[in-house]
Amino acid sequence: MSDAALDKELNRLARIDRVHKLFIDKFGSSFEQAETAAKDYHDKFSWNGVNLEFRGKLASDDDSGVREYFESKHLGFLFSDRKKGTKSPDVDRDLLDAARNGNMTAKSKLFVQIGRDQKRLDLLLADKPSAEADDKTKDEPAGQATAQKLKGRTNPWGSGPGEWNVTAQAKLVRELGLQAAASIAKAAGSFVGATKPSRAA
Repeated sequence: MSDAALDKELNRLARIDRVHKLFIDKFGSSFEQAETAAKDYHDKFSWNGVNLEFRGKLASDDDSGVREYFESKHLGFLFSDRKKGTKSPDVDRDLLDAARNGNMTAKSKLFVQIGRDQKRLDLLLADKPSAEADDKTKDEPAGQATAQKLKGRTNPWGSGPGEWNVTAQAKLVRELGLQAAASIAKAAGSFVGATKPSRAA
């Protein structure tokens, strides 16, 4: 893959991630709604490496017109109907346990479930995980649990023969989330967004 093609793919991957985050943080969309927006409509946005923009304006600005545009295209289902000030539902214990054990999808769903209250989420996640989860992880070296998420696959950030793979990197970011993927990249001595294997630098 040429440097230009690699840069284009990394930009696309970063744009998808930023659109997903925008819909959750700015518009209160559910994880699934944000996933659909990021997957199917990320090409409506531009990412310059610093800012996510929509039609020449910062996408996070109130006057960016993102919501109005999508609703005019009959895509209002991508936004949350939750009214501000409504009481957040009780916490799903299974979801909480999964979030405490590093499941990024569970964390996102839990964040939505508790009314997008980051402080409350931090407090919930700070509590000790379930005894069963604790027994499974207490003897694991740091980072081993994240590395296990590769499920026997080659680390796509590795610099060995057949390891470096941008497509697989993008897939891992979408499957596991940016934080877990960053940990996997770090294990290979690299980082998400690197343009070449670490040993080739």
